[in-house]
Amino acid sequence: MYKAINNIKEQKGFTLIELLIVVAIIGILAAIAIPGYIGMQERSRKGAVTRAATAVEPELQAWLNSALKGVGGTQGTLREVDSNGDGQITTADESNTSLGVYLNNGTLDTVYISARNAMFRESSPWSPSVSLFNTAATLAVASGQIYVSQENSPFRLTVTAIDSLGGVLHNKTAFSD
Repeated sequence: MYKAINNIKEQKGFTLIELLIVVAIIGILAAIAIPGYIGMQERSRKGAVTRAATAVEPELQAWLNSALKGVGGTQGTLREVDSNGDGQITTADESNTSLGVYLNNGTLDTVYISARNAMFRESSPWSPSVSLFNTAATLAVASGQIYVSQENSPFRLTVTAIDSLGGVLHNKTAFSD
């Protein structure tokens, strides 16, 4: 009896079976948790792009309204939007008349994207080296971007958010009378 008690006291550590059970449990937990974590990341990316696309809608509407004031000749000398991306509306920004010219030329979307990228430098959540905002003319599906496109007759600006697989997350058109 004394020998058996001494033998138990001398044993230290875990048996191989105990270690294998622990490794198996950790493997099962990882197999369950990793796909859930990846799915959560993807939902977060899609949500961020959708929110960014929704947030620019009022800004696009303001650009379109200012450009139409320039086309119509009313209030053409006013500067109502930050067209150079410095965060302020000053005399360095384009007048409504200039925005009206861009609208007639079909390049108002390009000017808006340039100002937006200069001010915020946002990148795609799927590819940090790719700008978040771009024009539809440079559409590169599967890059996870937001595209702004201009159409004439009637004048309108459309914002479209696309995920990394090319699926449309958000599509909204700003019209102006």
